[in-house]
Amino acid sequence: MDRTDILDHIKGARHAHQKWVESARSIVGGMKVEKNDIPVKHTECNFGRWFYSDGVKLAQLDKLNYIEQIDKKHQELHEEYRKIYNIYFAHDDRSFFGKLFNTKPTIFYSDEQLAKRSFQNLQEISNDLLNLLEFLEKHIALLPRAALDAIN
Repeated sequence: MDRTDILDHIKGARHAHQKWVESARSIVGGMKVEKNDIPVKHTECNFGRWFYSDGVKLAQLDKLNYIEQIDKKHQELHEEYRKIYNIYFAHDDRSFFGKLFNTKPTIFYSDEQLAKRSFQNLQEISNDLLNLLEFLEKHIALLPRAALDAIN
């Protein structure tokens, strides 16, 4: 992989992450989203699939430990999302007909407020993650070609 490929893959991962966050925002905003559309597990989202395959290979180039920090933030992000998931999906008490006609489960106001706070936390973690990705990109952009050859 050359520098352009690496940077393109990071950019694609960033976009996948942003799309995932927007889906989480939709849930908290009251939009109908299927529970399986937003993976809870950090290894199952598109960003996680990139990160735990090609992304971790970048650790060889990463003297500043961005990969380790990204991993921690990504796991924190999914832990925070799990709280939102549990509010909206874990206790689906809709009747047979409610599920058949695809109505939204009833969410109490207090739970909705908890979900909104969790989303705010998630958004902050996401911003940290995006900043780390930006630092990683800048770091890779400055590396000599010989260093990049080591990961191929």
